[in-house]
Amino acid sequence: MATSEFSVPVDHPALAGHFPGNPVVPGALMLDEVINALASSCGTAPIAIVTAKFLRPLLPGQRCIVEFSPQREGQLQFVCRSQDQVVARGQLLIEAR
Repeated sequence: MATSEFSVPVDHPALAGHFPGNPVVPGALMLDEVINALASSCGTAPIAIVTAKFLRPLLPGQRCIVEFSPQREGQLQFVCRSQDQVVARGQLLIEAR
């Protein structure tokens, strides 16, 4: 299992519309950070996002830990945790080695 972490700065431009006065990190931005974390920790990029489920809001500035674990051939599971709670999870299709 590999891990990585990220946090989205409070002044990130994507936060302006999600939601004024009460910003949350958009799911698309969170997935982009997951893909970047995969590249930096495992040296690979996904071919596709098989599933993604967002369970709790991730707030700007919160530390998010991403854990990757292998599944069947060519798939990785990811779990995003912040403040000891799962905020997102899913599966990525990667190129088989």
